[in-house]
Amino acid sequence: MATIKVNAGVWDDVAEEDQDTIKAILVASTLMKADDTIEGDAKTAAVYPSDDAADSETAGARMMSVGESACKTACKAARDAARAACGIKYPLSGRKRRKCREAVEKAFQGCVALCGEAT
Repeated sequence: MATIKVNAGVWDDVAEEDQDTIKAILVASTLMKADDTIEGDAKTAAVYPSDDAADSETAGARMMSVGESACKTACKAARDAARAACGIKYPLSGRKRRKCREAVEKAFQGCVALCGEAT
């Protein structure tokens, strides 16, 4: 069981029902296992400082570098699927979408770390 740490100010502001939805998105995208947990952590920096920053990155828009490992490529594919799911679940709420994508990005960072690579 792993713990994904997300900025406390971001995560603690998410309703419990939405936290459950975000976790389900991450599990469905294989970025986390069903028994993993997400927790707010005061020492963890926020990934997206504003809703505009979260919305400016669209799923699938990132380029994969040549020679990238299959493991990191799989993490990116899972991340992009989860980011898209956040957009589908919260199409009208930039704030909720940003918080969902915050958890996705932290899970992605953990996935890539397990590959032995940097994000």
